[in-house]
Amino acid sequence: MADLDKYSYHEALDRAHVANDHFHEYVESHVVVQHHLELKILAEEVTAKMYDFYNCVAKYEDGQNG
Repeated sequence: MADLDKYSYHEALDRAHVANDHFHEYVESHVVVQHHLELKILAEEVTAKMYDFYNCVAKYEDGQNG
């Protein structure tokens, strides 16, 4: 396992943001997803969970989770 430093946490936070932004922009907002309620709800749940993950990583970056 590699040594963890401040940059490692920042990189993980950035990657979580990029993944979430990509999913939201290109999947959740897609016309097919928006047209079908089941897909729309699931996509919104994915985006929300990815945002939760981003916030969890941010806590580690700030040293709040040890």
